[in-house]
Amino acid sequence: MQIITKGMNRLQRYTPIDLITLVYVTITGIYILAGHGSLNNEWIHIAIRIGIAGAIIALPKIDVKGSSILQYLRAAYPLALLGFFYSETDYLNNILLPNQDALVETWELWMWGYHPSLEFSKNISSYWFNELMNFGYFSYYLLVFTLSVWLFIKNRERFAQSVFIVACSFYIFYTIFILFPVAGPQFYFAQPLNQIPDAGIFRWLVKLAAAIGEGETAAFPSSHVGITVMLVFIAYRWAKPLFIYFLLIGIILCFSTVYIKAHYAVDIIAGLLLAPIIYFLSAKAYSLLNKLTNS
Repeated sequence: MQIITKGMNRLQRYTPIDLITLVYVTITGIYILAGHGSLNNEWIHIAIRIGIAGAIIALPKIDVKGSSILQYLRAAYPLALLGFFYSETDYLNNILLPNQDALVETWELWMWGYHPSLEFSKNISSYWFNELMNFGYFSYYLLVFTLSVWLFIKNRERFAQSVFIVACSFYIFYTIFILFPVAGPQFYFAQPLNQIPDAGIFRWLVKLAAAIGEGETAAFPSSHVGITVMLVFIAYRWAKPLFIYFLLIGIILCFSTVYIKAHYAVDIIAGLLLAPIIYFLSAKAYSLLNKLTNS
């Protein structure tokens, strides 16, 4: 009984976001070990996980009370890890299955009778529309940061809850990408079919982001769409002044993912359908872990 009590007391030193990140790191670490022999440099990824877990375990020892910046980083640090975890899906996604683009392409043709990802940019190719689409796609990264800062300033409890929901939802999407690998039109189709014309600054920013962290992964379902739907919903609930802006950008973003050939149109539908389910699961996980860390 004393062991259980001590364990519960130690858990209370952590936050729900700490625990769910440890769960994701542990599960993917086990998956890497299970895939031993089909991966290169797996021990580097295991070592990184040990480092991340060790840093999380040490977090309660850091005093952040005197600094708002440190308090924000203490609660939102998983957002900084998402880029690494995303890029890692390209490393882990062929342990069980090869890329499933051919299968998703059959769904695409069955649903539409043609390839929207190929026809969209070909039929609407103006400079300013191209730039608008790239603005919508790139804004995805800004929405996460803007909402987190807004809620941090306005309501710390909602901030913690929303960061957890977003991070946990990303972890769920990444798990799907690992188990069901789909590269997307930009990798599946050959040049020049997988290209769109250059435009302005936002096209350049999207290409820069792709060069830094894009891989042949994460097309189905669209986490861009799924997470954006959640951000719009969170803004509606807890950040009303941001809602209309998030909604308008979200609509543009849904079209932009197909326009720039990052996704098949069926990816968008899957992202829209899965968003409320994954949001519900993440919110439930927050409720359970919040009770656990505050009991």
